[in-house]
Amino acid sequence: MTDPRHLAGVLVHADPATQEQVAAAIDALPWAEVHHRDGEGRMIAVVEGADAEEEAAHLMRLREVPGVLGALPVVQYFDEAGERAPSGGPAPEDILNDPAVESPPSYFRRLKSLGSG
Repeated sequence: MTDPRHLAGVLVHADPATQEQVAAAIDALPWAEVHHRDGEGRMIAVVEGADAEEEAAHLMRLREVPGVLGALPVVQYFDEAGERAPSGGPAPEDILNDPAVESPPSYFRRLKSLGSG
């Protein structure tokens, strides 16, 4: 690969009952791949694009995959030389085991309790 690439590590939420189907649908996309799943509906995927605009478009499409409840980029980097250097971001297990990372239903319930929705 010699073209510049934009990569994003994305925290994806799905219903735990459909997590494997959602992961398979994401893996079927040519620009995305699931690298970790926790069995509770949370997954780490990598989304790739030729530039920032394409990466953002792919992230929006990822959010439209049936069964995806939410997708949030947590690590991003741009590689000008075409080599994928470590991003220095947190490991997938650290993100998934972080008690501050909420699933979308509890997040939206909290917003409603605050009067925001």
